[in-house]
Amino acid sequence: MKRYLIFAAYLPALVAQASVLPLLKLGGGEVNLILVLNVLAGLMAGPDIGAAAGFWGGLLVDLVTGRFLGLHALVGMATGYLAGAAGNRVYRNHFPVPSLVAAGGALFQETMIWGFLRVFGLAVDPLGILRIALPEALLAAVVIVPLAAWWGRFRREESDLRTAKF
Repeated sequence: MKRYLIFAAYLPALVAQASVLPLLKLGGGEVNLILVLNVLAGLMAGPDIGAAAGFWGGLLVDLVTGRFLGLHALVGMATGYLAGAAGNRVYRNHFPVPSLVAAGGALFQETMIWGFLRVFGLAVDPLGILRIALPEALLAAVVIVPLAAWWGRFRREESDLRTAKF
């Protein structure tokens, strides 16, 4: 399998995130598929691919939103890298690991965005991070489970193809 397969998933995820997923809210947060893909790429393919995928996904978000070009790219790159570093230290196929890393990645990403907006001088609600980041972390922890299972099954099938004797 090509390690870069994850990059192809960003465009449909961005379309879904911009059109359908805002209807599925929990509190003040909504499903952030770009974040989930960043974490999944880092967790399953390592910190380098996670950082590259996070940069790519964040850049797409920046281009779509049109504000603060590079902010989501920088934060997504850091999130993907940290998820990859976590994936190198834990058994990533264990059931709770993708959920915990996704929840931690969501909290990290939203905290970093909130901090950068404060540094840029924007008035942001201090409690807003709780209203947005906590539900987003919960949603990311739930959404990553089937994606991680699919990724693991895909990797096993590829491994079986490589070792099969014809």
